[in-house]
Order: sequence, then C-alpha cells, then structure tokens
Amino acid sequence: MVSLIPSDSQVPSITELPLGLDTWIDIFHQLNLNGVAQRVFANVEYRRNQDGVEIFCLDRSQSAIYNEDLLVKFEAALREFFGYKMNVQVFVSDIESETPAGYKKRLLDEANALRVTSYESDSNVQSLLKKFSGFVVKDSIIKTKD
Repeated sequence: MVSLIPSDSQVPSITELPLGLDTWIDIFHQLNLNGVAQRVFANVEYRRNQDGVEIFCLDRSQSAIYNEDLLVKFEAALREFFGYKMNVQVFVSDIESETPAGYKKRLLDEANALRVTSYESDSNVQSLLKKFSGFVVKDSIIKTKD
C-alpha cells in the first residue's frame, strides 16, 4: 500500500482553515492579543457562524472585566489574523466546550499528574517512605525548572 504525503504547498495553513470549534484554540494562540484582552479572550469559546456573524461565548465566571473596548481589540486581532473584517458577537454564558485557558489548564494538570506519578514511583522516594513509614503529600510536589 502506498500512502501519499502532501507537500508543504498542499497542507493548508491555519489561516486557510475556517474558524470552527476544532480550530479555535489553535487560532487563539496565534492572535495578536496581550494583557487583559488576552486573559479575557482565553476564556472564550467559539460557538458558530450565524448569518455571517461569528458567535463567541465568554465564560460567565471570567466576565467581570469584559467591556466593548476589549471587543474592538479582539475584532482587530481576528482581522489581522484572517486578513478581513469579521462581524463578531460575544455573549456571556456558561461554557459548553474547552476554551484556550481551559486547554492550557488541562495540559498543566496532565503534566503535573505525570510529575507526581514519576516522583511517587522513584526508588529513592519509595525507600524513604518505607524507612520512615511516611507518605507523599501530592500538593507539595511542584515543578522547579524546565
């Protein structure tokens, strides 16, 4: 069986992909946002395109500092990324899917779980636990460097 691997020119760049539920997190990380705007819109999920309007939902628990000035920055970042003006609406509601901030937290939690498992299974740690009848306080295990 022969499989064809597309050349770089055949693989669409992220800007050629439509804005969608499965592309939103990747797109967000490439937007030119910083400061408060970045923190607020990291808690936004993409919902759908409805009659030419891109609908986003801001997590209700993160909406205290949201304002129309931030929406202008968000629209500008989307325009810069996609190369055209988008009509955008942001609603405050409960989140139904993973946001960029939720994605980042999940990855950090998964990495921490691996770190804890690795620490707990270390032979030196096991030896100390056995010798002193001790136990590991999982919350005390932190990342010290990359």
